[in-house]
Amino acid sequence: AQITGNVIYLHYVDGGRGDGDHQLNGKIKVLPGGPVRKSGDSYGVLDTIEDAAPNNGDGNGDGIADSTQSHVASLPDVRGSYMTIEADPLHTLQSMRIVSGNDLLLQADPPSSLNGLNFLYGFLFLSVTNVDVGGGAHIRIILPEGESPVKFFKYGPTPGNPVNHLYEFTFDGETGAEFNGNEVILHFVDGKRGDSDLTENGVVTDPGTPALRAKNSSGSGSGGCSLNVEGAHIGMAGAWWLLLGMVSLYGFWHRYRKNA
Repeated sequence: AQITGNVIYLHYVDGGRGDGDHQLNGKIKVLPGGPVRKSGDSYGVLDTIEDAAPNNGDGNGDGIADSTQSHVASLPDVRGSYMTIEADPLHTLQSMRIVSGNDLLLQADPPSSLNGLNFLYGFLFLSVTNVDVGGGAHIRIILPEGESPVKFFKYGPTPGNPVNHLYEFTFDGETGAEFNGNEVILHFVDGKRGDSDLTENGVVTDPGTPALRAKNSSGSGSGGCSLNVEGAHIGMAGAWWLLLGMVSLYGFWHRYRKNA
């Protein structure tokens, strides 16, 4: 059996497994059987959580409950607001979870690359299976209405750097993130940049997070970095650096006045 969304394809070979008469006679004898629905599908999100998503549990608005589809999932981010993840119907979502990811953002090099951005969703971890080996996969992330992400960051190795690192997943015509209002469209190629296992194996893995423009930021991207609701300790670190700078400036001014 091959299961794609709400469609099941049954594959038989005359005389082989599944042929009830076990004979090479040009006939397939189909024995009684039926599908089994597992709570949480293959990606580990409970049906009760998905059913509480917007639009009565139909986050992507296709008229089918997300909890019944293996290529669609809805789950809360670190704030408790829902996001919906949709893959191609031929692909399957697996191993899905969202974590704060503050420790990953702290590894930004340089830290100024996060200036003017607001990270409040948390990092989304997932795998996309049933991808053609070396083939493409596309993921649509639907965020709450009114939110407009402007960048997408990933954590992991890249073809030019095998060490896990934080990098902006810009669209280069083949892989990367594109934005449409409250949606992020992620373009992957199995084994290439963005696929964190860097292996052509029919599986794409993706730890990453969208970024909003920080409310205190200008259009030029200046301003500080605002992390998610669990990241207040990082803001405190920035305050200490600011205080240190003010103290140093005061000392310089005091010495200048004394020498004058």
